[in-house]
Amino acid sequence: MSRFQGEEMSLFDKLTKFRDVACELVDGTNINDADEQSRRRSICGGCEFFSTTLRGPRCASCGCPLVPKWKSKSGTCPKDKFDEEVAETETP
Repeated sequence: MSRFQGEEMSLFDKLTKFRDVACELVDGTNINDADEQSRRRSICGGCEFFSTTLRGPRCASCGCPLVPKWKSKSGTCPKDKFDEEVAETETP
């Protein structure tokens, strides 16, 4: 569950999260494998908040670019859909 579930993230919190994810991507640390990136891309592609812009895919809920959310292990979905999908696949 995300830290911000049920509340709107402030601009400061959004920028802080973006900075943290960007640093991970530049450092090459905490990166999802290809299967996880594909799973997240698939979740976003079927989401009502998925938006394609000239600058690439974005989340219309939080306004963030999606590629970093797919690549970074700490990239989160504001609607917790990444976590929901994992819980469904782990349920026997």
